[in-house]
Amino acid sequence: MKTPATRGAEASIDTALTDQWHLLANVTSQDAYTTDNPRGISSVGHRPQGAPNFLGNLWTTYRFPIAGIGGFRIGGGVNYQDKSYSDLTNTNSIPSSVVWNGLLGYQASVWGVDVNLRNLTTRRYFIAANGAGALVGESRSAFVSVHADL
Repeated sequence: MKTPATRGAEASIDTALTDQWHLLANVTSQDAYTTDNPRGISSVGHRPQGAPNFLGNLWTTYRFPIAGIGGFRIGGGVNYQDKSYSDLTNTNSIPSSVVWNGLLGYQASVWGVDVNLRNLTTRRYFIAANGAGALVGESRSAFVSVHADL
């Protein structure tokens, strides 16, 4: 049985900077390594598969009126993932990535609609390392969501 150990820290902030401007940010820093693995002693001391050293996310939205009608909002953010390994001996890895996202939306009193935009720069990135290589992240994409607040 593999036995990983992790030391690290996490921090988050979720705050309204003004009545219109909202900010959400979080970071994770971790030093993960394998302490014991009877089936693969060469993995001891290496990073576990798919465990990056650092993760960070920043998202902000701003609400504003158009022609005197409130409820409109625009948002944007960035996600960072550090390099991670796809094998227990840390031979193969996926590179770090930065992905930019956006949002345009409208929120009424009991319903809303959002247009979410992902990977604005169309950067090729990987979301997870695995034994066969890696899972590729989304290309630039957009989706619309409509919601009711009951």
